[in-house]
Amino acid sequence: MSLGAFTKEFEEHGGRLAAYQKGLGLTAEEFAKLGEYAISTGQQLQDVGLEITKYTLAFSGGVIDKRFSREVQKAIADVKHFGGATMKEIARSTAYAKGLHIELSKIVGVMDSFNTFDQAAE
Repeated sequence: MSLGAFTKEFEEHGGRLAAYQKGLGLTAEEFAKLGEYAISTGQQLQDVGLEITKYTLAFSGGVIDKRFSREVQKAIADVKHFGGATMKEIARSTAYAKGLHIELSKIVGVMDSFNTFDQAAE
C-alpha cells in the first residue's frame, strides 16, 4: 500500500498529516499502515490520525505517549487479531495491557497458543 492513494488529502492537509505522524511517533511504514486502515474503514487519513490522538490522550493521562500510539498502530495493523475491532476497542485493549506492564502483542501471542486443544494441553 502506498500513501499515493491519499495524494489529494496530502495536498490539502499535508501539514496536519505530518503533525499526526510526528506527534504520534510513527515511522513512514507505520503511517502507511494507518493509510491501509483508513482505506479499509472508508475514512480519511487525517480522521484516523485524529482518532488515535484522541484515544492516546484519553488513555495516557492527557499526554501524548508515543509508545502507546505505536502499540495502537501495531494492533491496527494486526488484522488477524483485531480486524473487526473499533479504534476505541483497540485503544482500551492497549491501555489494559499497558496497565499490566506488557505489550498487547505478547498477550495475543499467549492467546494464540491456545487455539487448538493439543496446543492448550501442552
